Amino acid sequence: MLGKLLTRIGVAARIRGLLLAERDFLRAQSRMPAKIGIRAILKSPASVEIPLRVSHFISPLDRVHLIDVGANDGAWAKRLLCHFPNSSAECWEPLPVLAEQLRKQFADQNRFVVIQAAASSSDGKTTLIAPEHSAMASIHSYADVVANNPLHGCARTIEIETRRLDDQPRESAGRKIILKVDAQGHELEVLAGASDLLRHVELAIVESTIGLLFKDKTPTFAAVCSLMARHELFPAMFPSAGAMFGNFPLEQDIMFVRLDNLKKLTENR
Repeated sequence: MLGKLLTRIGVAARIRGLLLAERDFLRAQSRMPAKIGIRAILKSPASVEIPLRVSHFISPLDRVHLIDVGANDGAWAKRLLCHFPNSSAECWEPLPVLAEQLRKQFADQNRFVVIQAAASSSDGKTTLIAPEHSAMASIHSYADVVANNPLHGCARTIEIETRRLDDQPRESAGRKIILKVDAQGHELEVLAGASDLLRHVELAIVESTIGLLFKDKTPTFAAVCSLMARHELFPAMFPSAGAMFGNFPLEQDIMFVRLDNLKKLTENR
């Protein structure tokens, strides 16, 4: 118990320290997102981490188009766009209840588009497994380590539509494209259906698996990195510690940027 407590304290302190250092760097570079103060970092680092990390590569004043695959309740998109005022977004969410909530929440159709479908490698229909915790909804069956978790609970199945990201019409001219993929094990299929789009993506955040989270499905971390490299997008940082089971993350967000942007990791350090 003492080891777990010390680990949590250490991780919490480290994350806050890194974000405070990032805030100081961005202020010196005049790339600091508005509304992110020291208090916000200390009180709720998860709510400001992504805007800070993204601002290292893209100015908050740039015109941005966010493609949010697995938008869920919209909190992630809303958090990012709050700090990037000249932005627009398309939110992909296959769960009908959540898609309807997103339409009500993002009523400004000039800035937001809600797509009730799962991004995938082909257009069609498939079955979605929807546990009690909506963020865990997946096209793939979870392994026992997750299925037996209280957050999973009882699951229902629903038929959903799948679409390729490349087939979605979008007005993104003059905007820097940010792609976020949180597809619960389906990330390789999402990226396979986005070959044309990935040529134009400036920055991507893709959640991939490290452990055996899904039945009959190998971890996707290495394959995701290899696929993104073919599109000249390279790992720059890992925004969060991932979902921890014991001492190891079983899934991990990876932030990818263009090769030229990797220079920003060492500039003025």
